[in-house]
Amino acid sequence: MSHAEEETRAHVELELASTRIALDELRLEHRRVTQENEELRRISTLSAENEQLRNEINVLQGTLASGLNGASPSSQCSSAPPIKLNSDVIAEQLQGGFFDFLRSPGMKFEKFRYVVYMLTDLHCTA
Repeated sequence: MSHAEEETRAHVELELASTRIALDELRLEHRRVTQENEELRRISTLSAENEQLRNEINVLQGTLASGLNGASPSSQCSSAPPIKLNSDVIAEQLQGGFFDFLRSPGMKFEKFRYVVYMLTDLHCTA
C-alpha cells in the first residue's frame, strides 16, 4: 500500500469512528427524548385525572351542600346507600390519606361511590 492510500484509509477510518460516535450520541438523545415524552404523557394523564377528581369533588360538595340546606337529615339518611361505612375508617381516610386514596390506582367510579358513601355516612352520623 502506498503512503497516500494508507493516509486515505486512516482518514476514512477516522471519519467512520467519528460517525459511529455521533450515531451513538444520537441514539442516547433519542432514548432520553422518548423517556421524557413518556413521562410527559404520564403527567398529562395524571393532570386529566386530577381535574376529573376535582370536578367530582365539586359536584359532591354541591350535592352535599344542597342536601344539607334543603332537606332534613332523616330524609338524607333514608336515601343513603345500603352499605354503611365505619365512621372511624372515614375519619382516618379524611385525615391526610384521603387524597392519596383518590390518587391510588383503581377504578374511578368505585372511588367516586366510596366518597359518596363516606359523605353520606358522615352526614347521617353527624
